Amino acid sequence: MARSSIPPPKCMDLTGDLATNWESFKDNWENYVIATELEKKTQKVVVATLLSIMGQECYKIYKNLPLSDAERKSSSTIIEKLTAEFESKRNIIYEMYLYNSTIQETDESFDRFLSRLRERISHCKYAAQEKEMLRDRIVIGINNNNTRERLLREKDLDLDLENHQSMPHKRNSCNTTT
Repeated sequence: MARSSIPPPKCMDLTGDLATNWESFKDNWENYVIATELEKKTQKVVVATLLSIMGQECYKIYKNLPLSDAERKSSSTIIEKLTAEFESKRNIIYEMYLYNSTIQETDESFDRFLSRLRERISHCKYAAQEKEMLRDRIVIGINNNNTRERLLREKDLDLDLENHQSMPHKRNSCNTTT
């Protein structure tokens, strides 16, 4: 059997923010499965690979999950159960704090600011209010006072964030405080 030249993901990091670390590990695992064509192998091989790669401390958590024998033979079920386990460790209040204290940095482009906001809001569970919360955080956190004032004059402000052409963000227009 030929070995892959693609290195496996690093072990799951069980220090710091476990939910975010798990997301990173899971994304790397999914890419590894695709890149190595591991999905063409039997579930027995896929599960053994996952268990070998996740690291000893993560393996201990897996071993203590209430899984049936059948569930322990399914890599997707193992991933799903570990996702639930690590997601339950997320401190939503802290995530909301991080999101609500996000402001645009002095030399930060609008695109980068929007990207940071989207990443942070994804952990807040705002659900139906997410679009409005994102709009409000942009208005509050943008570092160009002229832009903020213009946005605040809009009675029914609805930012088209998919195209965000309504934002004067090209290069330095949002990056100067006036």
